[in-house]
Amino acid sequence: MRRADGVRVIALTLRYDRIDNFWFTLLHEFAHVSCHLNEEISMIFDDLELGSEDKIEEEADLFAQRALIPDDIWAQARADFGVQEICSLAERAGVHPAIVAGRWQREFRDYRRFSKLVGHGEVRSALG
Repeated sequence: MRRADGVRVIALTLRYDRIDNFWFTLLHEFAHVSCHLNEEISMIFDDLELGSEDKIEEEADLFAQRALIPDDIWAQARADFGVQEICSLAERAGVHPAIVAGRWQREFRDYRRFSKLVGHGEVRSALG
């Protein structure tokens, strides 16, 4: 959102206290603040549970995805990945393995696989 004085603000919840979700959401909201807030749009509320066909939501999603794991690195991801491949891709991207595991889960629609890698409960304790 933009305050009345023009200062831009990002507010996040820890509803999903996972490392992957925290960093994706932070960068998604950063994209909104950087690219979408203006004189006409002073506030954007996202609910990532609700799918959106909105162009600015797609732009923010792509920004966050590419900022965390560049396309050329993500192109190496495969459905048959194991923990070693997740960790290796994370190292190449320079991110925590939770970020790669979370994106893998979303892209391949398997939220049970790698569930121990996404950092459940670690964000709240780190910020605590």
